[in-house]
Amino acid sequence: MRSFLLTAAALATLALPQLASAHTWADCIDWDPVKRQCNGYPRGYPGREDVNINTDYTYLFSGTPSSQPMCRPGRQDTANYSAKYPQGVAQAGKTYNVRYEINGHQAYATSKVKVLYFPDENIDTLDYNKRSSAKVVGEWNFITDGQCDLPLTNNTSCYGSYTLPDDLPSGDIQLVYFWEFNANPAGQQYSTCFDLKNGGAMERPSASATVSPVTSGVAAPVATGTSTDVTPSANVPTATGNASEVVGTTTPRKCRRKCRGQCSGSSSPLAAAPTSPVM
Repeated sequence: MRSFLLTAAALATLALPQLASAHTWADCIDWDPVKRQCNGYPRGYPGREDVNINTDYTYLFSGTPSSQPMCRPGRQDTANYSAKYPQGVAQAGKTYNVRYEINGHQAYATSKVKVLYFPDENIDTLDYNKRSSAKVVGEWNFITDGQCDLPLTNNTSCYGSYTLPDDLPSGDIQLVYFWEFNANPAGQQYSTCFDLKNGGAMERPSASATVSPVTSGVAAPVATGTSTDVTPSANVPTATGNASEVVGTTTPRKCRRKCRGQCSGSSSPLAAAPTSPVM
């Protein structure tokens, strides 16, 4: 009987998801995909060079607790940053990129990651059970084609994005990276808390960078936003100011009568210039 119970317990253990190995956090909350550098970090970030980052920085909500601090006590319950890992800057209406690593969880590609914004709460003391009061400013699948560097390995970087509202309050903006891992049917989530200094409204128009994944360690071209900045060709004069500044745009009346449109030397430089295709 005792042997049967031990065997049943062992099988049950094998059937459970490996919760101890599950972990994630945001490594960067303002990632520049063009320069491939980080402009803002989460609270209390120790850096990937910290050999204990898995245990020191992972913060788990297991079994959907009735009450638990949203930000890890002693590590992320205050806005603590360093010169090496500084706080990011908020701009109203701007889209930001988040970088995080897979950490071996390729099997949970469709689990959800969200960025939660709490305009009316202080996340220093916020409880997990108030997460429904947040505005979801970003949401994506944990692993999605086109959002991760290649090849996919245990430590491959993936990217998501969030967009700040146009009406930001004064003071720091508080947000939470929230992974709904939920390998445990009872509930299983992880959080990383961060702040952005309010930098005011973003200049318009804007082109928010879109992350382009890296294949085999070589940076891929990056699409920069929804609008295309077109630089005029060197052969195409650009008209600026009022109409009086554009020279040679009409044919003299005398010439029109005499030549009936066959004159030369009086055509518009804007009309005569070749049109450069927009790529």
